[in-house]
Amino acid sequence: MIRILLYLIALSSVGCANIPLTTMLKFKDWNASYLTALNPSELQAKVELESPFTLQVEDTVLTVDIDTTRGTQTHRFPLVLTQELKKTQKGGWFSAATSFTEYTFKLPEEAYANLSDVQKMMSTQQKGSVAFGVATKFKAMSAEAEFITLSVQLKLDKTTEYFTLIDSAEIKVDRGDAAYN
Repeated sequence: MIRILLYLIALSSVGCANIPLTTMLKFKDWNASYLTALNPSELQAKVELESPFTLQVEDTVLTVDIDTTRGTQTHRFPLVLTQELKKTQKGGWFSAATSFTEYTFKLPEEAYANLSDVQKMMSTQQKGSVAFGVATKFKAMSAEAEFITLSVQLKLDKTTEYFTLIDSAEIKVDRGDAAYN
């Protein structure tokens, strides 16, 4: 089984080439104080994964890394699937049509209190930065697969649209994983 941890922040290890400049500019001044104003019921994540690959939706979590004067803290919140859509993107002059699955997730109600606790803790901090991420796993796939193409979007509240964290990133399949042995 392939395990892939997707930290979806600007300047992450995935590389800036797949993180839109508009996202980096939008959040360049974003800090921990914004986290305290978020409504947990409005947080949503969307993952688009090229067919025939599929996610293990039950293992998908939202991560929040908070840098404070006390160090870095990582908080993990489970995500539940709210919608799974099969889609096709039309090809262009230089590209073929592609099929993909769009997964939409939200925080379950039992995670609201945990996020609220993190928000209360952050309201007492003087300074800090916040990084959101999504951690997920892929289901077993064919031995021929070399790359997986995916996109990830995040929606922080109901008044804004989804913003792109990673746009059509190609991730190399690691053949050393136990699923292939």
